[in-house]
Amino acid sequence: MIQIDAQRAKEYQMPVEQYNDMADSYANTSWEDIEKYTIEQLKFWTEDSFALLFRRMLTLEQYRNAEMAELYSQCIVEGPVSYMEDLFRELTKKGVFKEENPGQLAVEYYAPLFLLISLSDKKGENEEYAQILRNHTKRFMQSHRVKSGGEKTKNKNLKTYRK
Repeated sequence: MIQIDAQRAKEYQMPVEQYNDMADSYANTSWEDIEKYTIEQLKFWTEDSFALLFRRMLTLEQYRNAEMAELYSQCIVEGPVSYMEDLFRELTKKGVFKEENPGQLAVEYYAPLFLLISLSDKKGENEEYAQILRNHTKRFMQSHRVKSGGEKTKNKNLKTYRK
């Protein structure tokens, strides 16, 4: 799964390595690439048979096995949030986003994706959920981007999500 995930990130022009190993790739990622990748992640985790079964297995096994709990967190929860935090930090540095807490932005951005993946298990309404996610990404960008004129909004509380 980790190899597939890296291959998919590369396919969508997203960073493959950890931030500390390749900060430049995070700095060179566009909002459009993030938005497209987010929609594709919903489809991947809900429609790809291997990813779907892998995710479901981890969801169940995380309560029985510490190694599976860590893998679940890395693949489904903390890993994606940390990844988005790094991307949002770079978008802020580039002046695309207002100066806000990148960890908070990551949680705000990722939570609907996580929820829609979970809802898909019960209802399977993937195209409707994809549209909800598209609307979310557009609203998110409208809310957090630097307005025309390039002025950033200051936020003194820039603590990160990480422990």
